[in-house]
Amino acid sequence: MTDEQTEDDELTPEERATVEREYAEHQTFIREYVEAGWVWNGKENTLTHPDDPEMYYWINPHTYKQLLSPKLVAHAKQHIMRQIKVDRGEAIDDA
Repeated sequence: MTDEQTEDDELTPEERATVEREYAEHQTFIREYVEAGWVWNGKENTLTHPDDPEMYYWINPHTYKQLLSPKLVAHAKQHIMRQIKVDRGEAIDDA
């Protein structure tokens, strides 16, 4: 790679299309959460729940992969387990 080239110059058309698609998905993900009330912090690459700052996503700015906070993971697990019980017809304890 010469000094005038960038890393993008080395991408094939298919790779460039993949990067552009992933970026568009990333932007859509952020926009949908912001529209739902979550707070986007572009400096820290975080989406934070409006009512609980311990529930957030950190988004890797290079890969667009999302890392959930421990509290958000626990909340998601609780929701999934509740849904499994509903699907099985089991009693739900919402207390």
